[in-house]
Order: sequence, then structure tokens, then C-alpha cells
Amino acid sequence: ENTLSVVADAYFNQLAPAKALAPSLKKEHTVVTAEAIQHWIEQWLRLEFKLPPTQISSHKTFVDYGVDSVSATELAAALEAEIKPGLKLESALFWDHPTISGFSKHLSSLINQASSELPSLDSKLDSDAHAASAYEQIPQLFNRATHRRNRQVFIEGRWICDFASCNYLGLDLHPQVQQAILPAIREWGTHSGWTRAVASPDLYSELEAALSTLLKVPDTLVFPSVSALHMGVIPILAGKSGTIFIDDAAHRSIVEACRLAKQHGAQVVGYRHSDLADLSSKLTQHSEASVKLIVIDGVYSMSSNYADLPAYVSLAKQFDATVYVDDAHGFGIVGENPTPAMPYGHRGNGIVNYYGLRYEEDRIIYCAGLSKAFSSYGAFVTCGDAHMRKRLATAWTAVFSGPSPVASLASAIAGLKINQTEGDRLRQRIYDLTRKLIAAARDIGFEVNGQRDFPIVSVVVGSIESAIVACKILWEHGILITPGIFPAVPKSRSLLRFSITAANTECEIDQAIVALRAVYSSLAKAQNLK
Repeated sequence: ENTLSVVADAYFNQLAPAKALAPSLKKEHTVVTAEAIQHWIEQWLRLEFKLPPTQISSHKTFVDYGVDSVSATELAAALEAEIKPGLKLESALFWDHPTISGFSKHLSSLINQASSELPSLDSKLDSDAHAASAYEQIPQLFNRATHRRNRQVFIEGRWICDFASCNYLGLDLHPQVQQAILPAIREWGTHSGWTRAVASPDLYSELEAALSTLLKVPDTLVFPSVSALHMGVIPILAGKSGTIFIDDAAHRSIVEACRLAKQHGAQVVGYRHSDLADLSSKLTQHSEASVKLIVIDGVYSMSSNYADLPAYVSLAKQFDATVYVDDAHGFGIVGENPTPAMPYGHRGNGIVNYYGLRYEEDRIIYCAGLSKAFSSYGAFVTCGDAHMRKRLATAWTAVFSGPSPVASLASAIAGLKINQTEGDRLRQRIYDLTRKLIAAARDIGFEVNGQRDFPIVSVVVGSIESAIVACKILWEHGILITPGIFPAVPKSRSLLRFSITAANTECEIDQAIVALRAVYSSLAKAQNLK
């Protein structure tokens, strides 16, 4: 989900508005003045937001003109197209330098400094193009696995330990899950072929009832995937006049859904990651919005941090807003009644129950995927009543999309049954394995993201160059992980992301620890780490 960010960013750069600066700005050694940048930005704002010239002032903030996290990304992409490659503009710059005048001066300084001190092409690994090149040097990417044996995969003639799978509960390998698929296929065929607007196999009703019971909600509605769910549901919830408040670290699928909602008339406002004061300020600025939707992840996929959901609920009640939670990673792992012995909680019924909150009373709409803990292709959203279900069932991605595979519906139902009887034992095993790896990584000397021992173990290695070295060493030791490098994470905080599942073994954890020691030793020699 993160390693393709470079490709996606390149795609959106192609979609940037064709509003060019003067051709001379593309010359290698031309001095780009703050005045020229300011004039270009003013033109961009006029065209993008259809503003008369009299409403443009260089001393107003970007927020004053309606620039949000989505349009800031578009503006950055448009500016990048007019600047010599090698300078990456992050959307955060618009908040750090909030006025057109201040931003233009800062950007002029950056551009002209880069022009006078332009590094050689081979060393510019922080640009998008060189990040893409870095991905080509990382052996853990784009591999072809020819066999699998539990959490071992056969790649290029040898067995590799799999720490990239997010099948947290190990249900992809569970015999009862596998055995449940064939009877369903015999009954319904491999594919029902209906849009849900016409008919649905009874498997849907069985799955939605089981999900509703686990979550303690009146009803749920199943979609083919989380991405399809977001693209259909978020625009419906926001409507044509609502305002969406999106965390800067929200998952890419949420960002794309907000882009679509914006095209249909909604306003999208970004706020700094997990910064409740910034969110409160933005809610105050847009307090008159007819609909206010706060969009967050339940557990963030690169940091493994939990959203402070009670604090978001408090703001939602204060400002008459709704909290929309994507708990793709949390569902199946975190749940009700956490204890010191089992800090994930019990039953795996999600971040809402983990905090002891209530959906309707606390203004929460909850969604998650089934593709991680429950090893099935599908997703769901909670529905407070029949009216909400009917409303969301008209989402274009539900009506104009193929149905979930019969095999996935059957495997999800079987997985939920196993969760009732074995889930807490499996979560205890995941917790024990995760604690062992995190403790060892920190003892070696690494920084590890997160404080809750969640089975996303993100080991910080620093620069992109360090990540390349680290990944190669892990590969030599037979370790498959998910690398996290810019732009998925900040340039100086490249990560080695280990995903721990109940199907991993103590021996595999030991093998990962040995590999991490080798990584640290190599990086210490190169960077004088202590």
C-alpha cells in the first residue's frame, strides 16, 4: 500500500493543472524571483477556485482561499512541473508558510539555493525519480513467489521468512477456513455475477449478521474492498455542501475518496497528523458547514499508533460532526476490555470497542477491511439503522461494481467463527511474538515506532540509502519485509516494516533478530551510530 506511492505521485503530477510559469523558470540556472512565484500562485488560485482578481491578496493565507490537503498536493505538483527536477515540494510547506507572499519568498530561496548547489544526478535520492530508483534496488519488492509453506515463501530458489503478510490471525492457513470455501462454491459457483442492486447470495446476509454481532451494531453493509467502500461512501456522507476534515497521514484510499467528494461539491480541509488542536481550529473556522465529517485511521499503517478516538468523539460532539474511522489494521486485533496482560483487548472487535465507545451515541461511522486479520477480500461499514443502510447501499461502488468473490464471503464467515473460539489465543500469540521482536530491536539500538506493541513493527533506519543497505542485508538473511521510504514516510525516517502474524514462529523471529543485528552493525560502521 505504501511502496506504490512513488508511482501514484507520478500519476498525479501528470494530472496537475497546466498553468505554466514563464518558460525562463525552467532554465537550469535562472534566478526565480519571489514575485514571479507569487504571480503564478495567484493565477493558479483564480483558475482553481474561480475567484475574481479583486479577491486575491498575497497577505491572505492559503486556507482563506479554500486550499486544503488535497488542493495543496495539487498545487505542489503543479509548481514542481515548473521547477527543475530535484526539488520536492511537500504540502506541509503551505502550512509552515501560510501566506502567498511568505511561501513565495521561501520557495524562491529554496529554488535558487538548489540551482546554485545542484548535486550530481547519482546522489539525488530524495527526489521522486530517485526514490523510484531506490525501489529498484530493494530486493524485497516485486518478487514472484512460486511456493508457500506456512510463513515461508519460495523466491528465486530459496525459502524466505515472510514478515510482509498482514494476515494477522493466520486464517489464510487455517484448515477450517480453507474447508469452508468449497461447499460455498458448490452452492453459488465461483462468482455470483450480480450487482448487489439486483440480488445478493445469502452469504452476504450471514456475513453482515456475524459482523454486526461482533461489533455490537444494528447492521453492517459489505463492499468488495476498503478502497471501493471509501470511494462510494465518503462522497455520500459529505454530500454536495459538506466539509471533510482529513488527517494529513490518512491512507491513500481515503485521500482519493476525498478528492472525489470534492469534485461533487464537498470541501476538504486537511489538518496536521493527530493534532487535535489544529483540527479544533479548522472545525471552528468551518463551524457553519451543513455536514462535518472527520476522517481518520483507527491504527496507522506505518507508525502503528492508535487514533485517540475519545478525543475525536469529544470534538465531534462539540462541533456537531461525525467521525469516520477506517480501522483496516485494527479490526481483528484490537478489541474490548484491554488489560495489562492483553493490551490489545479481547474479541478483536475494533478500535471503537477498545475504547469502550458507542457508535450512534458517540457519532461514529466505522469501516474496516477483511483482507488483513480475516484473510478475505472484502470490507464493511456500520449502519445505525435501515435508512442509513439503504442510503449507503446506493453508493456507486456498490451498485456499479462486481460482487465480492464467493470464496471470500465464505472464508470471512468461517474466520469470524474461528475468532469466537480461538481469536484471543491467536492474539496472545501475536502479542508475544511482537513484543519479542520489538524488545530485541530496541535492545540492539534501533528506534521502533509505536508504543503499544502492535504487530506492525516499524524499525527506523534513517535515509533512503540506509534503507537500501538494510533491505539488502535482510534479504541476505532470508527476510521479506515491507520497506517504507519517502514519500510514504519522511525522507530521514525510512522504515523496515515487519508484520507479525499468528502463523510466524519463534525461530522466524530469532532469524529476524539476527538479521537486524547485522543491519545495525553495517549501518553503524557507515554512519557512526552509537
